[in-house]
Amino acid sequence: MINDPQQKIDRLRGENPFISSRELAYNIILDSILSGELDSDKKLTQSILADELDMSRTPVKEALFKLEKDGFIEKAETASLYTVKKFDIGDFMDFSELRLAIEPDAAFRAARYINENDSKRLKSCLEVQEKLAAARDMAGLIFNHTQFHKLIVEASQNKYYIDIYNIYENKSLFFNRGFMSESTISYNLLKHRLIAEKIINHCEIEAREEMKVHLSFYAKSASRRIL
Repeated sequence: MINDPQQKIDRLRGENPFISSRELAYNIILDSILSGELDSDKKLTQSILADELDMSRTPVKEALFKLEKDGFIEKAETASLYTVKKFDIGDFMDFSELRLAIEPDAAFRAARYINENDSKRLKSCLEVQEKLAAARDMAGLIFNHTQFHKLIVEASQNKYYIDIYNIYENKSLFFNRGFMSESTISYNLLKHRLIAEKIINHCEIEAREEMKVHLSFYAKSASRRIL
């Protein structure tokens, strides 16, 4: 069900030797969902996951409960059986409204306060995106897209914006899987270049407007699906 679970366990423990079994299970399952390795066609069971991760059922059960609470999985036929949650247009619209309330202003603030180090990080992220776009690497682009927005929120220097983004970062990755495709690669790269240019050059109002247009594109796409 999960490819190379031991490799993922070793990586996470290498990053944090004190990580709990519950956090370990949560992060590995979530990573497999966000990468597309686990999709809505696969059933997730406590017993099989516990065997694959070589841990008891209790931390796996707790991880699955949190994943359900966070909106990534949902109950199937029985209490111990789950499936990856399917893309929900209504949920995405609510999520889009949250981002539109925060990220345009974060871009405005980033353009005002960005420093040399943050500028370098933003440019580096764009360089990686260009390489991923040339390779048509959708999985890499999905993660890169989310990282680009995170860097802008961090550059805003507003601790509450940063805290909120950290809460919804994984949800952003989840929805990016539903909306990003090869047809949007050029659009995203163009918009990210424009947004980065306005921020790095301290064009506050333009940065805010470019971010609003960028985020509105996906919200409008969702509304067309509903209609």
